[in-house]
Amino acid sequence: MKNSKIILFALVILITVVGLISGLFLVSQRTNIVNKAAGTVTYQLSGNNLVIEYNGFDDSVLDVNVHYVDGTSDNFHEQYSIPIGTTTKTLALQNKCVIWIQVHGTNDHYTSDCSQTATPSPTPNYIASCTNIKIYDTSWNQLTVSDLSHLAPGRVVNLTVMGSTTLGSFDKARFVINSITSPEVTNIKPESPGEFYYQYTIPSGVSSFTIVGQLHHLELNSWF
Repeated sequence: MKNSKIILFALVILITVVGLISGLFLVSQRTNIVNKAAGTVTYQLSGNNLVIEYNGFDDSVLDVNVHYVDGTSDNFHEQYSIPIGTTTKTLALQNKCVIWIQVHGTNDHYTSDCSQTATPSPTPNYIASCTNIKIYDTSWNQLTVSDLSHLAPGRVVNLTVMGSTTLGSFDKARFVINSITSPEVTNIKPESPGEFYYQYTIPSGVSSFTIVGQLHHLELNSWF
């Protein structure tokens, strides 16, 4: 019976010792994990730069991935000694909207300026119009529309048109005479910048004329 007590006492001591050793082993493991996770990495966008701040983080390889809204990406994998303590690393990014960042395995769905659209440039305020139609003979003596009906068929006259525009310029003209559109012309009346002219031959059998002048705006690529 005495021997049984001794054996039982020894067994209790053995279990106690094994338990202490196991406890020390587990405590040691938990401490290593805490020490390993003690370093922190924070990052933020500053303009087109990604600013990474390390605090007690020890790694020898930079590992950063940046994805942009247009589907392209930047990957930074370089040898970069990060000393113990607080230090900062700045990476130059593309001038694009950032939607996703991964720094040393830490993912962040990061919205940069995706929801902010750039203020568009104001649309130029174009106001253009055809303002004046005139009729001249070949010597540049001005005529009226009623004068045309008294001219003999085959007589040549100069039809001119001018216009105004707040921006840009006119580069050519055309006329619609009795519903028939003339060829486009770039001729300018002598000593009258901006006054385009077309030489028109009086047809036979026509006693009245309806004339519409049109100007082409170069920048707008439209007729007025």
